Amino acid sequence: MRNDQTLFTRRSMLQASAALSVGCFTSAREETAHKAIAEEGPSAPLRGILAINEDNSHFFGYKKPEEMNVRGLHAWVDQYAGGAVTHLFICPNAMRASFRSKSRDAIWDPFDGKVPDHPWPRNAKKLHDAGIDPYKIWIARCREKKISPWLSMRMNDVHNTEDRDNFQHSTFWRKNIHLW
Repeated sequence: MRNDQTLFTRRSMLQASAALSVGCFTSAREETAHKAIAEEGPSAPLRGILAINEDNSHFFGYKKPEEMNVRGLHAWVDQYAGGAVTHLFICPNAMRASFRSKSRDAIWDPFDGKVPDHPWPRNAKKLHDAGIDPYKIWIARCREKKISPWLSMRMNDVHNTEDRDNFQHSTFWRKNIHLW
């Protein structure tokens, strides 16, 4: 594939970032990118930017319960600090949220009285029960380590639809089969 097909332009990246972010402050690195766009034009390819898009289940599903604390959350960001990663996109949801939400089921909420038996909901709930907001911790740690933090939202996530009883499915999805 050609380089221009596989890379965003700087403008595309910044527009996507702006659309995905809510309440993130502009860093010196973003200011530099804005200046480069003004000087080089919108078709200039990204240079010096490496963005990681973290899946909503990865940290919770693959880390040990002992790592569900502030130290474990810091360590997760720290693995990217001082390296090539400049932007970290963190996803807090799919059909269900990995935090207590007013508009979405939490990933650990029971379905038909059955509590999900999977590391993802167990670990997310462990942090919730301890009063720890992983996204707040991760965003602050990213800023401390000079990584630009972003939240990405999965609006139409449809994993495991062949298994109607999968813990990942929201109450809305289960009750509105006519919308599938």
